[in-house]
Amino acid sequence: MAAQNVIIESCDKTTFTVTEACANQSVLVQSLMKERSSADEPIPITNVSKEIMEQIIRWMNYHNEHPHMYNEKPEDRCRISSIQPWDVQFCEELEKDVLFQVFRGAIFMQIPMLIESCARCIAKHLVGKLPAEMREYLNEQDEYTPEELEELKKKFAH
Repeated sequence: MAAQNVIIESCDKTTFTVTEACANQSVLVQSLMKERSSADEPIPITNVSKEIMEQIIRWMNYHNEHPHMYNEKPEDRCRISSIQPWDVQFCEELEKDVLFQVFRGAIFMQIPMLIESCARCIAKHLVGKLPAEMREYLNEQDEYTPEELEELKKKFAH
């Protein structure tokens, strides 16, 4: 039986054709493939735009062609230093906001290795930063007012 192609549709109705093996990297797409009535029916990915889907599919195609990139032991996979060079380059080529959108898209599409790659690359940028610098990088606001921070400092001072 010949391998099938799968049509994935972004939230802005752009379609992408990938191999079934490539599509199977996404738990969501894998699940939706079983539910569709026809192999020609596009699989809608409602939370991912065309621009972000292009990046996700570029990553999926590369990893489909290089399936043994991550053959390390599970206990080694949590080290930031174990990011594969291609994944580092992929993430560093993306602007920060695009990287975050790819990360969110990977979470939505349930692509474990892309989630891990994005998380490792983001973590790499946070190493050695002060909390304020981390919040700035992550576009997060300080959740405490200056008064609340002062109260917490007093409460937890030794």
